[in-house]
Amino acid sequence: MEASLNGPRGRIPLGPGVTTIGRAPDNQIRLDDQQVSSHHAEFRAEDGGYSLVDRGSTNGTFVNDERLTSQVPRRLRPGDRIRFGETVFTYEVSGSGAEEERTVVAGPPEPFQSPAAGPSYPQSPYQGFAASAAAAPAQGPAVGQPYGAPSYQPYQGYGQPPINQPGYPGQPGPFGPSMPAGPSFPSQVAGYPQLPPQPQPQPRRGGRAGCLIGSLVALVLLVLVLVVVLFNPFNFPGPLGLLSSSPQKTVDAFCNALKNGDYHTAYSQLSSTLQANESEQQFTRAFQAATALLGPVTTCAATDFQQNGDHATAQLSLGFQRSSRLVTGTLNFVRQDGTWKIDEAPQTQSQLQNT
Repeated sequence: MEASLNGPRGRIPLGPGVTTIGRAPDNQIRLDDQQVSSHHAEFRAEDGGYSLVDRGSTNGTFVNDERLTSQVPRRLRPGDRIRFGETVFTYEVSGSGAEEERTVVAGPPEPFQSPAAGPSYPQSPYQGFAASAAAAPAQGPAVGQPYGAPSYQPYQGYGQPPINQPGYPGQPGPFGPSMPAGPSFPSQVAGYPQLPPQPQPQPRRGGRAGCLIGSLVALVLLVLVLVVVLFNPFNFPGPLGLLSSSPQKTVDAFCNALKNGDYHTAYSQLSSTLQANESEQQFTRAFQAATALLGPVTTCAATDFQQNGDHATAQLSLGFQRSSRLVTGTLNFVRQDGTWKIDEAPQTQSQLQNT
């Protein structure tokens, strides 16, 4: 018997003993596959065939899409599909051994033998009459007529019972005379106790309504979970409110706008209190004067966020291209109508100009 692996590089024969496979160069079969471990698995020749053993690989060894248990041999059969990482092989066997496993010996069916004929006996007069009656069933005697009575056809106009009418014996058919209908019997025998009728199970009502109510409850719970995860309306701590406003998102929008010279967007991140004390034109002129003197904003980042209800703080660092000095200080935030705004900046207009 000769076993081999049929894969992307053609047919690879399996030798006697143990054949190792993996990504390391010391394997007998080396695979250039990043999903394959250095010493992934091994083939063992045993009992006239081969077994496959996973050697504790990271991504596992699969036979017919079934993952093998590490260090547990799996007997291979011809046609098994073996996968290491993203490399697929087919286990093939050629020789007499492969044919013997799939050959079923079946003998020819035994010929049918008819039963031996029994001994013959002298024929009686009655047997001869019965044989003649069987040969012509359509003209046999009526039911209840004794043997030996003359066989004749009565005149159809006088008392001949109609064919297949209730209350009369059956008429002869193509296979001999039919038997008369037997008497009818009651379903219950008199004198014996009758069993009470068994109650029939009633169909359950409200099943569809219950399923509908359960589906609606599950849908409502799912919507609530999505609202909490995306918007965090109850201000739960942790990484909630993926789509809601936050101090970090406000600072990111403020810093990106300053770096791009978009002072309108940066001004919109200020609270209504700051906008009441400084107009957008004053805010824009102050930063335009600072950037004309010190260069564009190159550094803008906030750290150490602290949140307490509708108020929060963070430490801001602001730097310009032609200045080695950073403007640092504490940013105060306030939540207005569900949106976080900068409520107090660390530097005033005159301080920015003196930087």
